[in-house]
Amino acid sequence: MRALFTQRGFPALFAGTASATVGDWLMLLVLAIWVKDLTGLDGAAGLVMFCLGTPMLVAPLFAVVVDRFPHRPFLVVANVLNAMFLLPLLFVDDAADVWLVYLTAFLLGIGSTVDGPALNGLRKKLLPERFLVDANGLSQTVRQGMRLGGPLAGAGLYLVGGGTVVAITAMGFLLLAAALIGCVRLAEERPTPTHNGTRNELVAGFAFVRRTASLRRAVVGLMIAGVSLGAIESVAFAITDTGLGRGPEFVSVIVSFMGIGGLVGGLSAAPLVRRVGELATCAGGLVAIALSLAVWTIPSTVTVLAVAPLLGFALPLVMVAANTLAQRESPNDVIGRVSSAVDQSFAVPQVFSIAMGAGLVTVVDYRLVLVGMALIMMTGGWYLYNGRVYSAPDRTIEKAA
Repeated sequence: MRALFTQRGFPALFAGTASATVGDWLMLLVLAIWVKDLTGLDGAAGLVMFCLGTPMLVAPLFAVVVDRFPHRPFLVVANVLNAMFLLPLLFVDDAADVWLVYLTAFLLGIGSTVDGPALNGLRKKLLPERFLVDANGLSQTVRQGMRLGGPLAGAGLYLVGGGTVVAITAMGFLLLAAALIGCVRLAEERPTPTHNGTRNELVAGFAFVRRTASLRRAVVGLMIAGVSLGAIESVAFAITDTGLGRGPEFVSVIVSFMGIGGLVGGLSAAPLVRRVGELATCAGGLVAIALSLAVWTIPSTVTVLAVAPLLGFALPLVMVAANTLAQRESPNDVIGRVSSAVDQSFAVPQVFSIAMGAGLVTVVDYRLVLVGMALIMMTGGWYLYNGRVYSAPDRTIEKAA
């Protein structure tokens, strides 16, 4: 890990992405809490995550844009725009203004749709391949570690000064991120247009995934898992409200406990990927998530908090393994679209799962929803594990189909 920081440009990139992560996490949970306070509805709060995920439905269009520009200046502009996207929150006063929160969530969803693929491309250009998994693991360590303080800090700021104060603070971190990433020294040439036609440009990432057995297996497995995971956004509020009899702010406590496991998971991801490969690591993460969801059917504060670190541990394993596989297998000219295809396989089903979860928790016992989610997640893990040979550490098998 120490050698990673000797790579030219990486310290500035790491500082910039860490600052952006702080800004993201300050707002992420606060938006849902804000809507819950304004409307009193668990489903309405869960729909915030639906708005965040909706732009992923047209991710290939955004990914084409990512691959047509140098990634470093693209990320600088993206972080500035993400800060500007928070401006509508300054005008939220009562329940009639909830649509402004949804609008902001949608705009931030657009930002997150392009940030990940652009960052994957920048890391691939900046670092030797052997450092990619370490950089991804470190990024997830910071991101998951923010679960410890980010949600509580955001909720605390919200309770003291309201959503406006949180929004202004997050804007500051996002602008700082833009400045730090702008300090990264990297000579990037503007990508040459391929003139393959709009349709071919849009599907280039999926076409590459289809031809590559390891990526194809990852996309299908993550798609199965995504059908389950999105519903947690609404179920989490039902757990705290119906199950534990607590206010919506308690979700931030659960997320903070997840951060304890997230720190360990982020640090463990790189050595685990090197030992068993990306697909097996993804599979293990999905199984751990399934077990966590099953245990959450027990309506006990102690039980819910005790298992939260396991869920936090599992999430970075999945993300680090998937991102590393996309970076390692993809050429520079389509890495944005391939990364987007992998992200979309997980995120698009989540969008529908969020909407489904928001509806189900209003008519079905949340514990039944959790059981269904766990079974689907276990299926995704089983599918990925059965294809682990396609990303075996020794690379002795043929990956292209």
